[in-house]
Amino acid sequence: MTDVYYGGSERQWQELKDNSWNWSKELDEATIHYSAPGTAEPETPAFTDVPADAWYADAVNWAVEKEITNGMTSTTFEPGTTCTQAHIITFIWRAYGKLEPKSAVSPFTDVTDPGAWYYKAALWAAETGVANPGTTFDPSAPCTRAQAVTYLWRAANKPAVSGGNTFTDVPANSECAAAVAWAVGKKITNGMTSTTFEPDTICTRGHIVTFLYRDLEL
Repeated sequence: MTDVYYGGSERQWQELKDNSWNWSKELDEATIHYSAPGTAEPETPAFTDVPADAWYADAVNWAVEKEITNGMTSTTFEPGTTCTQAHIITFIWRAYGKLEPKSAVSPFTDVTDPGAWYYKAALWAAETGVANPGTTFDPSAPCTRAQAVTYLWRAANKPAVSGGNTFTDVPANSECAAAVAWAVGKKITNGMTSTTFEPDTICTRGHIVTFLYRDLEL
């Protein structure tokens, strides 16, 4: 026996030995690896489609460790897969602690199944003002860059923004203007070019976990 993995502290291990336990010679000569409860780093799945040097790699690892999302399979994260409205709202809901909605009744005509994986997230988003107002949620609709930063800005309680943005495709009076300025100022994202934000460009899973990571962790 050369390696033993023990879940207590080194002090506790020594106390056990000092209490005249009948250790075998092999155990005395073993290399003890200590991993006290609560101190071990959680294991993050090694996704075959998330290279270690990818711009979204740290965000993916963080999101999985925080149980904000998981892989699409046990070995793939699918960072390039389109992120839907249901996905981003659920990711934000989980990132903010999976708070129980006050009401169990959905205000959305297209969110009617309490067993749906995004049901509580949708209700929470409606109650907190994170979701768009109205009677439809459009859970399967793709999430755009404008929607993504707007949801994050609302979840953060709409922080005040000093100054605007200089993007030619984000008018000062647009619904997402303050959110875009906030997201760029906080370095959650940037323009797609020096003069354009591309608010209607669709976000992927890699984009959304990266936005959340930069917003809440960095």
